[in-house]
Amino acid sequence: MGYGTEKYPTEQIGPRARPLQKRLAKSRRAGLSVSGRVRSMTFGNYLLKRWLPLVETGLEPCTSSSYRAMSRLYIIPRLGQVRVGRLDRHLLQTFYGELLHQRSERTGRFLSKGSVIRVHCLVHSALQDLVQSGELATNPARGLRPRHTKSERYEYRIWTHDQLLEFLNAASSDRLYALWRLLAYSGMRRGEAMALRCNDLRLGQRQVAIRRALSIADREVYVTRPKTDAERVIELDSETVHVLRSHLRRNHLTESSDHWLFVDAADELLRPANVSHWFQDLLARTDVPRIRLHDLRHTHASHLILAGANMKAVQERLGHADLMVTLNIYSHVLPTTQRNAVRQLERFYSRS
Repeated sequence: MGYGTEKYPTEQIGPRARPLQKRLAKSRRAGLSVSGRVRSMTFGNYLLKRWLPLVETGLEPCTSSSYRAMSRLYIIPRLGQVRVGRLDRHLLQTFYGELLHQRSERTGRFLSKGSVIRVHCLVHSALQDLVQSGELATNPARGLRPRHTKSERYEYRIWTHDQLLEFLNAASSDRLYALWRLLAYSGMRRGEAMALRCNDLRLGQRQVAIRRALSIADREVYVTRPKTDAERVIELDSETVHVLRSHLRRNHLTESSDHWLFVDAADELLRPANVSHWFQDLLARTDVPRIRLHDLRHTHASHLILAGANMKAVQERLGHADLMVTLNIYSHVLPTTQRNAVRQLERFYSRS
């Protein structure tokens, strides 16, 4: 039965009950339950005073901070004074469209579609809890997706292998050289590399285990589960193994130690923002194109695909939740790999 199409058989009720039946039908079409308890509640009050305090008990600090930031920056200014019962699909779709033309307070760039989808997921979850509790008949956010706009997405940049080598050569004397090398040749996320302990290394097997990640919330650094909540093991190339062994020796560490692998000058956990700033400082000393630190991950993944790596292996190495995520992000690389595949097929047939 579709949204707003419920049927109510009037022949089963008496004349005195028909006004109630009409109000019932109207409230359900608006998304309200029979009780109507949400009619006097603004969406802002519901989010800040009821829903967030309840769900925060089961969230990581960084996730809780993200939810509050999304509510404060994007949801409350536009939907905070709207009563829950008056939220409908048109209003929410218009809201998402406006967000796609809003600039981020942190970066100054237009919000990406991914950011707007995260806002949508929060709105949907908050309303769905009202459905589950019987206070809302239907969820007006169900099935909605932010529409595509040309300005929505940051186009990541990748380096050629020569450019990558030029950067690493310039960074070879840096105290965090092993971190830059590991990020460039493993594809792991910044927070995953920063949360490594020495005993996560299995250098004899040329492997490293990713068990946790570093994140920041309200200016505090937290150790959390990896992004997709799944541990994984990454294979390392021989030069990266050599660099990591040198890093351990130079810092008087061993693979059996529980000490953090990468720390600051005060032997404290690195702060993510500082690492990104240091990366940009190193870039300024070179002639290679400017990229974000996260683009080292995209560079690694693109090089793997161009080298002929299996897409499933790339997905597992990057720690994506499923293969479609990897295919969607790196679809621009696939035409080149298809051309290479056809050439290989032609060579195979020519030998037959």
